[in-house]
Amino acid sequence: MKKIYSVIFVLLLFLVVSCKKENNDSDDLSLSLKHFAYVDDDGNDLLNNNNPNVLDFNTMRLYYINNGIKEEVINNHSITPRNIALNCSDDLPRCVLGILLSDTTVLEIGYSISDTICLENDGQIIRYNGEVVWDSSKDSYNIPIATIVK
Repeated sequence: MKKIYSVIFVLLLFLVVSCKKENNDSDDLSLSLKHFAYVDDDGNDLLNNNNPNVLDFNTMRLYYINNGIKEEVINNHSITPRNIALNCSDDLPRCVLGILLSDTTVLEIGYSISDTICLENDGQIIRYNGEVVWDSSKDSYNIPIATIVK
C-alpha cells in the first residue's frame, strides 16, 4: 500500500514542478497535495465507475483563489493538467482523488456542485465547505485521506 502512495506522490510531485503561474505579475501560489475519498450516506464509493451515482471525474474543474480572483487551473504541459489525479487501485479501500490545493481552492464537480476547500496552519487542517475534515493533530497517517460524504 505504501508503494501505491509513493507512485501517487511522485506523479503529483511533477505537478508541483510544472505548476508555475503564467502571469509574472503575481506571486506563485503555495500548493499542497491532499487526498479525498467521496462516499454517499451509505458509504458507497462515489468515485468508482461501478457505482451508478459516480461523480464524473472528467467534468471536475479546479480553481485557485489568488488575491481574491478565481483562476481556473489548466497546465497543458502537465500529465494531470487540472492538478487532480484519480486513483482506483485495488490496494486502496476506495477510489481517492489527489488534489494540489492552494490556501483556498474551489472544486467544481459536474455542473451543479461547487465546493470550497481551505487549508489552515500550513496545510495541517483541511476545511471542506467550512467543516474541518482533516486535522493532522488528530490523524497519525503519513498520507491523509479526508472522506467527504455527498
